Amino acid sequence: MDTLGKLFGSQARVKILRLFLLNPQDAYDVPMVAEKSKTPLGEARRELTLLKAAGVITNKSFTKEIPSKKKNAKPTKKRVQGFQLKTTFPLLSSLKGLIVSETPLNRDEIVRRFKDVGKIKFLAISGIFIDEPEARVDVLIVGDDLKKRSIENVLRT
Repeated sequence: MDTLGKLFGSQARVKILRLFLLNPQDAYDVPMVAEKSKTPLGEARRELTLLKAAGVITNKSFTKEIPSKKKNAKPTKKRVQGFQLKTTFPLLSSLKGLIVSETPLNRDEIVRRFKDVGKIKFLAISGIFIDEPEARVDVLIVGDDLKKRSIENVLRT
């Protein structure tokens, strides 16, 4: 468990907080939170209950597309109850600063993560990684024989 996981009590809580802080306008139901934060469903449900009790998130009803089980049928829309970041939470900016900007980017860590994605000639990190969410580019990679799947995996972790 990393430092924030120790401070906040669980790594799942940190992942879920990060999801909501990076997507303040989006609403998620419990299965979506579990999937996007890569957290078991029961644990996600428990952490959401705690975050709601703390006032960080609030209930939000929204429409969700449910894929049809039939091959060519249109997906159906269903109204579901979910959660959204409570933008009036008094400690929101402090929490965001702590969770989103957990640690500054370490050059050695970046090199280690991108080591096996191909022959990199240039790598630029900006945008969300340097706390500039409005930037047009987060990562720019120039190189030869780059493996798209490997790059996607590195960026997801």
